[in-house]
Amino acid sequence: MLVKPHQLFDRARRGGFALGAFTGVSSEIMQAILKAADEERSPVIIRTPEQMVRRVGPKILVGMVRLLTDDAECACVLHLDQGTDFSFIQACIEAGYTSVMVEAGAGLLPRNIQKCREVAEYGRGRGVWVEAGMGGDTSRVIPEEAKELAEATGVDAISFACGTVYGAFTGQEYIQFELIDAIQKLLPGLPLVLQGASGLADRHITEVAQGNVCQVNFETEVHAAYIGAFKGSLGDTGVTTPLPQLLDNAQAAVQRVVARKLRTLGSSGQTEYLGYN
Repeated sequence: MLVKPHQLFDRARRGGFALGAFTGVSSEIMQAILKAADEERSPVIIRTPEQMVRRVGPKILVGMVRLLTDDAECACVLHLDQGTDFSFIQACIEAGYTSVMVEAGAGLLPRNIQKCREVAEYGRGRGVWVEAGMGGDTSRVIPEEAKELAEATGVDAISFACGTVYGAFTGQEYIQFELIDAIQKLLPGLPLVLQGASGLADRHITEVAQGNVCQVNFETEVHAAYIGAFKGSLGDTGVTTPLPQLLDNAQAAVQRVVARKLRTLGSSGQTEYLGYN
């Protein structure tokens, strides 16, 4: 079922686990995410980047996810990722998104505060979770700025990279635990979101999920599994392999990755506790 994330995040923060947020750019990938969540008895977040939502349309995406979650037993949050424009974020909220991220970036704090406050006020009046995204893989978040932004805007969560990177694996992926600790000390009750977690060691993901990091984002590993399964299924046969079989193989590969991440995050088995089943 499609749900709002407030109860999920509260339980995650108090229970020492985190929610997995997986980028779904096709119905097959979204189905794989939901199948894995059902298999693990875990709540889950489907992330849809703004660029994708603009291409498909927020009403179409919300309608599709609602149909998919009607057949799923898990609690699912539909999240707009990297929202840059207030009017478009507003359209996504009106279409039925239950969570949105405002891409605040790094620097220009006064402008980012104004941008995030506008979305937070709009989302709060409609019961929608609002996350502020700070920085990325090339910029370090300043804890004091995160505190100022959170307190000035009333956002529900802050997301940031902390040594993690986006895109293809470099072999340099790691977590700056000292940065997370610094932000947690300044914002002890605020849920935190870790960006760019693909490629991290499982033990580090488990460790970070036991604090205030209540959501961990995965994209590259999901899409690498999907594309890799396609390549492996084709082999030397070219296009003679039936497309439905290729899609089934790719979906199964994504499902395995998502299920493993949910176990690593400690969210497996939480569906029953939360009363969604």
